[in-house]
Amino acid sequence: MLSVKSINRTETFPKDFSTTTDLTNSADNAEPDYQLPPEVWEHIFRQLAVGHLLAVRETCRQFKLIVDQSPSLMRRFLVRVPGNASVEGEHFRAILRLKNLTSLDVRRVAINEVNLQTISGDLPKLRNLAVTVGQIGTTYVPTFLDIIPKLENVAIWGTDCTSGNLNSAPQKQKLDFANIKNNTLTKLQFAEVSIARSDLQEYFTQSSQIREVNFFGCQFDSWGSVFELTQSLKSLEKLSISVCRGDNGEFTLTKKFTSLKYLRFVGGNISKASFLALLNSCPNLEQVSLMFVREYLDDAVVQVLCEKLKKMKKLSIFDCHITDASLESIREHCQALKVLRMDSCYNVSTEAKNMLQNSGIEVCTYISPYDAVRLNRL
Repeated sequence: MLSVKSINRTETFPKDFSTTTDLTNSADNAEPDYQLPPEVWEHIFRQLAVGHLLAVRETCRQFKLIVDQSPSLMRRFLVRVPGNASVEGEHFRAILRLKNLTSLDVRRVAINEVNLQTISGDLPKLRNLAVTVGQIGTTYVPTFLDIIPKLENVAIWGTDCTSGNLNSAPQKQKLDFANIKNNTLTKLQFAEVSIARSDLQEYFTQSSQIREVNFFGCQFDSWGSVFELTQSLKSLEKLSISVCRGDNGEFTLTKKFTSLKYLRFVGGNISKASFLALLNSCPNLEQVSLMFVREYLDDAVVQVLCEKLKKMKKLSIFDCHITDASLESIREHCQALKVLRMDSCYNVSTEAKNMLQNSGIEVCTYISPYDAVRLNRL
């Protein structure tokens, strides 16, 4: 069974999927009782929710063809290949017949460069791809980025991700982007891999289109080096770092993240000094999300955050030891702030929350931390 789900463009690709359909099993012999031109059916289908669109696709051969041959309808689907599928089997061949498919997740399938070459030729409109790299402890060169040159959104996962043992491997796959020429990417996600500045610096320097980077469960050579690396991305607007680890040696950031608007931190071993160095280099942040960072997020850090980030419109905080003093800093310094989302901050009083609410800032409960980490989103 191939898993298919709609793509929410505000989410990080890829996700876990709940809506499923078998792309190789449709009612091929059934036909609708009445006929309309295909373009009329396509217009009608555009009004449907994705679950209903999937059901319509399985109704008959005509509807299946209308959906599969429509670029605008196929953009709403992300096809995920299950781990028990073979790249030589009928399921995979069924995918290659979806010429208008734009999003594919093959993380759980053993796939090689020859398979990716086939995907490139058979799926010319593919823009979003999630893959799992080679063996733990090896260096992986993502040549598929040049094989499929029109990719825009790529997720590269270490093999430990597919087992569910996130952040548990003593060694992680290394990546080498030194000879990669693809410059069409706008979004990159790395999960459970080793990130070294020297392996990515050249590629990041020449990648003028990348606007979003997500690191999940990664091992950095140092926090300073990964910040300097991401500063090479001149168009970077969103940076997310979740449960990553790196050396906390002293460093100085001489450049600024001038285009960075969104920053999210979840867990990890970053020190207070390293985090403050990052804050001081992000003057234009508009959204900040901080979760499970009680080791360094306190009233003093919140005060610095409020004093430095004059353009911040939304602040999300979960599980930290801040007190009413932090809310006073927010009220005094965050003139642009519209929303404060917080939860599990047990030293903050209801009175302080109400006072901040009365000042015109919306104070609301944060989402479930389990869902936030599992879905890798705010």
